[in-house]
Amino acid sequence: MSKQLLRIVLGRFQGTLLAPRSLYFHRNQLYLECRVFRANEAFPQGLDHTCSPKRSSVDIWRNDKGSNVLNVSREWLLLVYQYSQGNLTYSKDRLPALSGIARVFCKKYALDHVNPGTGSGQHYLTGLWCSNLEHQLFWQGITWPVAPRPDSPCRPTWSWVSVAGRVRAQIIPLIFNFRVLDARVVPTTEDEYGEVTSGSLRLKCHPLIPATLTSRQSLSIGRVATTYHEVGVELDEPISRHGVFALHGGETSDGIQVGTLLQPTGTGQTYRRVGCTELRRKPSSRNQNYPSSSHSKQQ
Repeated sequence: MSKQLLRIVLGRFQGTLLAPRSLYFHRNQLYLECRVFRANEAFPQGLDHTCSPKRSSVDIWRNDKGSNVLNVSREWLLLVYQYSQGNLTYSKDRLPALSGIARVFCKKYALDHVNPGTGSGQHYLTGLWCSNLEHQLFWQGITWPVAPRPDSPCRPTWSWVSVAGRVRAQIIPLIFNFRVLDARVVPTTEDEYGEVTSGSLRLKCHPLIPATLTSRQSLSIGRVATTYHEVGVELDEPISRHGVFALHGGETSDGIQVGTLLQPTGTGQTYRRVGCTELRRKPSSRNQNYPSSSHSKQQ
């Protein structure tokens, strides 16, 4: 079957994902897709048995208040990855085109009941969920060359919605070295799943470490110069080499350190996210002691 035929266009993503079945009119024949089956007129018995239709994940979503929060986050991040593979004509449509799926996802997993939400009672934060938010912050832009962030609408830089192009995210357990104290957004309308005018994130974390971008995939953090084999750098937008700080975010079970790159906004201890890192530290530095905690705020 032609990949072009069944490639989901973002503007129709939620309609295709949520509909129980779809019929595609091709030049030579018809194609049918449901949540467990693909077929066409030439192969009515079915085809592509090794790959489940994307809409099959809808049947996995459960209205279970006891669902493991890590599994819920993993399911959402996989959905975000699929969603970001296409191209929208206008970046302003990125949130509205996902709003229907977000509503269904929230209802199925009871995300408006599993935790108290933010101080303002919000549970959905521009493409991320308040539940287990720390795990969702380590997304990566994977489009090259890196494009500038869209000027309008203005979205919080800690959300994947703020960048142009494809994204992926960590879907493995992490031991976090920070904690979200508060997260909130200012919706443009009364619809919490719609567009926003601004957002903020307040963290309790280790002091930020000065860093220098020595090349596209090489970074010098503090007094330790690292190479491509030890650190992966993914930028959210084109930036200058200097004036960035590294936030040590967490560690995987196999010792990979993950973090984000931040730039000061010039307003107090407020920063904007500009990238992320994956540091494979040498055994001799695994037991490095980090200084005491501090507070920082991201926009």
